[in-house]
Amino acid sequence: ALYANSLASSVAMGSSQPFIAVYAAQLGATPTEIGFLHATMNLTTNAAQLIWGSFSDAVGRRVPFLIIGGLLSAALWPFALMTASPGTFVLLMTVKFAFYSMTLPTFTALIADVTEPDERTRETVRINTWSVVGAALATSLVAAVHSMGLNGYLVGFAVAMVAELASALVLLGFREQRVAKRWPSLSMVNEITANAPYFQFLLLNTLYILFMSIAWPLFTITVTRVAKLDLAVIAALNVVSDLASMAAMYAVSRAQLGLVRFVELQALSRVAFTAVPLAYGLVPNVPVLVAINVMTGLINPLVNTART
Repeated sequence: ALYANSLASSVAMGSSQPFIAVYAAQLGATPTEIGFLHATMNLTTNAAQLIWGSFSDAVGRRVPFLIIGGLLSAALWPFALMTASPGTFVLLMTVKFAFYSMTLPTFTALIADVTEPDERTRETVRINTWSVVGAALATSLVAAVHSMGLNGYLVGFAVAMVAELASALVLLGFREQRVAKRWPSLSMVNEITANAPYFQFLLLNTLYILFMSIAWPLFTITVTRVAKLDLAVIAALNVVSDLASMAAMYAVSRAQLGLVRFVELQALSRVAFTAVPLAYGLVPNVPVLVAINVMTGLINPLVNTART
């Protein structure tokens, strides 16, 4: 059930995530609106995780949040498809990702609940591999549909809606083991701050996200209005990144890497990511963007696995 949920969720992300901001630009969104879209998506996806994760700990359950989050997120797609207003679309995506964020911390917590620490890394890599496969196939489908002259955005978002519904429904019969209820309190904050390495990681990761968020809206503007890339080309860039991620995850699954090595790899990856805004800002042509997407595809699995 976990693999099925992860695969369905990845299909939903692969058929929609690469195109949400691009679609907003196609609707006529201004740079300010595109910036607001990225800002609210990042805010709701990240900040709301703390809220939903705390609720999940408080009730000692994970699966209900995965089901409800998937259903509510899917329910907003029809409204997004019907609107022609960029402002309304941005608002709908903000609410959608607030619901979708219910699934992120609870899925990670569920993996931790059902796996032993020694197997957790390999299990996470396996699940992430299936996720990348699903995302790559879904993104390729959108590119193929667009190349055939159909509305790639409409098909992609419709696939995302069906996949999100499926991700919720496959968990209806899942029997999770109950975990001890843990109500949010200041003691949790004290535990985080008392763990110096973990607190340092949180601080550095937050700063990284903060500074990179300055560039995210400009990436969309660059590919749509500077490089003027077609939807199929944008999809191909994402597929290239997904293929690189598969190769990286295969390498990680075969390697015997301890915590120290993962920390070193994560540090190196953050340095490597500085090349992304430089490439988009200085040489936004297709060959360079392909190379950048290959690099990020190789690095992202290391970051995600190390973080888990």
